[in-house]
Amino acid sequence: MNEPRLLGESSSELDDDRYFLLSLLPWMKTLSPQANMMFRIETQQNLMQKLFLIGSSAVSSPYRSGSRDTSCIDTSLPNSH
Repeated sequence: MNEPRLLGESSSELDDDRYFLLSLLPWMKTLSPQANMMFRIETQQNLMQKLFLIGSSAVSSPYRSGSRDTSCIDTSLPNSH
């Protein structure tokens, strides 16, 4: 499985995901500081939902390749006491 790399790490391959994210940068710069912060938060929440299917009893996701240690994620529903 390809582990996530830091943005500064070099790679000889063309990375479509990196170019996609960089293509959003000019649009993000047009947002107000508050709207930019909300965009970042919503993007991170969306990624978490895709990675871990938050709100579901399933921890694995069809959007991910490979497996990852998710033992620190509590997917149980709260007690209704």
